[in-house]
Amino acid sequence: MSAWILGYIALGVGLLLVIRWAERRLPDEFSEEFIHFTLYPGEKPAQVRILEALVTLSEVLGIVLYLPWILVWSVYKNWKARRAPRNESIGPPEPRFRATPDNLADLVTVEEVERRECIDDPLGAVPPLPFGHLHKTWERFRADLLPGDELWSFASPSEKGQWRFRTVRGYAVRREGVIVAEMVADGG
Repeated sequence: MSAWILGYIALGVGLLLVIRWAERRLPDEFSEEFIHFTLYPGEKPAQVRILEALVTLSEVLGIVLYLPWILVWSVYKNWKARRAPRNESIGPPEPRFRATPDNLADLVTVEEVERRECIDDPLGAVPPLPFGHLHKTWERFRADLLPGDELWSFASPSEKGQWRFRTVRGYAVRREGVIVAEMVADGG
């Protein structure tokens, strides 16, 4: 926190020095007196003097009244951020899958999935294996299946940006009624 305050003060002092340096380098004809003399050959009207005083007063009041609230808010946010991890539960977060129990479609076998997802590319750019270029991912996914696991196909709506109207399709592993893994076959 003290680094923020020191940085704020240093920025203000630096800005003040730059402004003072720029004022000294300006030619005399641009001075405030010259501008006022040009605009008001005689004495400044009372309305202008009142407006200048009000502008100065509002600037000072704005800084004096607004700055403490900013500092208090900054301290509060910093304090809240430091306390947040202590209030959270300990342990790894639960994995979030696109497949949910509501959008599981069909109970399938490994052989059925490999038959469905075999790629037939007439140009030969994709290997003729299940899932094509993603075949190694499929092999790892298949190797993680345990006896008693259920393999389900799923189709769920995409949730991201311009793709939110498309459907994500893939396969999910359900173990003891809970989805524990998934592999997306078609992202929409």
